[in-house]
Amino acid sequence: MIMGWTKLLFEDLEIEVESAGTSPEYASQGEVTDKSVVAMQAFGIDISDHKSRYAGNLDLSSFDLFLTTGSDINQSLLELRVPPEKIITVGAENGIPNPWQKNQAAYYDCAQAIADWFSLEGGTRKVLEKLFPID
Repeated sequence: MIMGWTKLLFEDLEIEVESAGTSPEYASQGEVTDKSVVAMQAFGIDISDHKSRYAGNLDLSSFDLFLTTGSDINQSLLELRVPPEKIITVGAENGIPNPWQKNQAAYYDCAQAIADWFSLEGGTRKVLEKLFPID
């Protein structure tokens, strides 16, 4: 869902947005959950063509920035040798609640929390400052 919001918010910039999971068993399932699709459709964002994949199978050194849902994902990225300065946690310090295997309302809440982070909590500015630092 973070990928959907990121693509929408930065569509006018030449930014390539990718998505991958840090849990091999879940990330390799291939399809995005129907609940994620429905939640994002409520915001006018179509993520139905998203395919899951495992971050450990990618060349992570080629990525400039990693947006995560929480400290557990951050830790997994650190174990995959992602430099900590490239990681931004969406939401509060501990991230946003993971809706995985919960009801549809949890997915709506997660999508809303991501939107709030970008718009109300300065997330858009944080991403832009990391991608385009002004020295």
